[in-house]
Amino acid sequence: MYKHFLYIGSFLLILTSVSFAEAPPIKIGVISGLGGIAAKWDRYQNMGITLAQEELAQRGQEISIILEDSQTLGTKAVSAFNKLIDFDHVDGILADDFGFAIAPLLPLVGQRKIFFVTTSLPHDRYCSQAVGYFYSITSQFALTRDAFSRFFELNSNVKKIGLVVFDDKEWGNTYRTIWKDIAKERGVEIVDEFLSNEAVPDFKSPVAKMLSKKT
Repeated sequence: MYKHFLYIGSFLLILTSVSFAEAPPIKIGVISGLGGIAAKWDRYQNMGITLAQEELAQRGQEISIILEDSQTLGTKAVSAFNKLIDFDHVDGILADDFGFAIAPLLPLVGQRKIFFVTTSLPHDRYCSQAVGYFYSITSQFALTRDAFSRFFELNSNVKKIGLVVFDDKEWGNTYRTIWKDIAKERGVEIVDEFLSNEAVPDFKSPVAKMLSKKT
């Protein structure tokens, strides 16, 4: 959370200094899941936006932040996106929400040609729909596969693993598939899986269960 908190602020600074350096006071729209399951993370990330806004003001660059709540729902995110462009006339949009809520926006970003930055990365197949306008601060799933493989290279003694997965079809289950593929390739046994669609699940019971199967 702290890392995203900093990254959000950094990208707001970049968006202001690079993309709109010669523009009059800037309007930045923010689509945030404050009313949904992403609320815990988005509150911290929005603190980063506020800090960046204050730092820019100290440099003499005033910006306006217009916040819309997606409730971490794709339909709400689309409504917020259209409102920010058509009613608020923002110069760029920043979305600090989960990938499955952001995915429906990608075709619209390409059509509307609006500068769009997210803290998450929808499934790779969406990203080509807004080339030149969509930017993410997270890695593609293909690169994540390399990182997961590297873990087993550095920890060859690991022969059993448990999977704790956020249960959504785009993000969590894509990572789940990657872990399972790599485990199969390397002869690693998956002793248990815990899937949850809660933003703040209680891990104590499933983790204790997994640990009991480590031998």
